[in-house]
Amino acid sequence: MRAKFHHRMQADEFRVLTGFNGTGDLLPGLTAIGLAFDAAQTLLNEESPGWGAMVKLGATTIWEHWDGKKADGTFLEPNVNSFNHYTFGGCGEWMMGYLVGLRAETPGLKAVHVEPVIVPGLTMADGVPHSGHRSGVARRSYPHLTHDPLARRCARRSSVTFR
Repeated sequence: MRAKFHHRMQADEFRVLTGFNGTGDLLPGLTAIGLAFDAAQTLLNEESPGWGAMVKLGATTIWEHWDGKKADGTFLEPNVNSFNHYTFGGCGEWMMGYLVGLRAETPGLKAVHVEPVIVPGLTMADGVPHSGHRSGVARRSYPHLTHDPLARRCARRSSVTFR
């Protein structure tokens, strides 16, 4: 199954082609079957449809339409575009939970599982989780790990839960 999904992501050029309801499961699903690098490539891809394409065009939040703003700065439909849109296709939870490596084990972050995914070529990820129980900064930098397969395997297997 892993190889099938990898080949599909390659064929789709790491663009988001899942549809509205499936988009939110794409990155966690790829990561769950050992394709975290494919998930990261999809997140960072600057071709539309995708999150990286939005960022390239100036987005700081998720848009209602992947192609809401065109490369020339004009808008697809100026009267029907939301540039801060609720979506099932957000990627922030995956970035905090896997790139930064902080996943809540209980509501309110009473227990936090720490297990960052190492993505070759990505040298730093940070996030600031806040709740009534826990607040702080999680920052990791690992340029020395990105090219060392043994270090990547070891780092991927290390995890800890804080309560």
